[in-house]
Amino acid sequence: MTGKQDADGYSNLDSKERLQRISRSNRLFAQWLENNPESTFQDYYGYMLEQHLDQGHTHPTLGCNLIDGRVYGKSGKGMLKRLISLGLKQNHICVDYGCGSLRIGCHFIRHLDSGCYWGLDVNQRFLSDGKDLIGQDLRLRKSPNLHLISDETMAQARTARPNFIFSKSVLLHVHPNELATYFDRITSLMAKHTKLVIDATISGQTVQIEPLSWAYSKAMLEDMIARFGCCVRTLEEKTVRLEAAERDGGILTMLIWRNGETP
Repeated sequence: MTGKQDADGYSNLDSKERLQRISRSNRLFAQWLENNPESTFQDYYGYMLEQHLDQGHTHPTLGCNLIDGRVYGKSGKGMLKRLISLGLKQNHICVDYGCGSLRIGCHFIRHLDSGCYWGLDVNQRFLSDGKDLIGQDLRLRKSPNLHLISDETMAQARTARPNFIFSKSVLLHVHPNELATYFDRITSLMAKHTKLVIDATISGQTVQIEPLSWAYSKAMLEDMIARFGCCVRTLEEKTVRLEAAERDGGILTMLIWRNGETP
């Protein structure tokens, strides 16, 4: 395989090749579910990314071997700057939902007071890599709360009454069958005062754009958010080309808050 790898770990391919990759991936997922009937696409996603990292491939957000010359501990500061502009203080409780190996989280851990950062993820390998990458000194000084997502850890994070929650480059990899579960879980963490920031790849309709990635319509996402008792405002929307789907789409960043509250 040659060329620059994309977000799913595949090289830049033409449209026909990308569609073939998607079709093959969906067959592999169906076969994997037959052998793991109690598992979800989230589990499969973690399994596939672990294989990808174990083979030494680069990735946009996970591990230390990042694409395009990105340097762990330096790249990924944009979300921190955005949340500071929205009112994040150093003593605020902040939840990073789908924190991966802390490429973005490391900046929040340094910025926030000790114990204020919560990193939650569905994959223990990603969390373990993140702990190693930020180092023992930072962990001891800032005591970040780093947990595998479970009913217990979700309850603990909810009790902390976060001021901010963000979920960067996560919704992109949520299977359509698990979309409601994603929003149910993440909005359940919100107190009345919580601000939630999520980004998504959008298109006119739900479309699979890579083997492990989907674009959703903006209207559908807004309806889904409303179902869980929240309001939403667009913070940023950029036009992008969705190569595999052969259509234009966008990258949408949303601010979400509880009905009846002030954003």
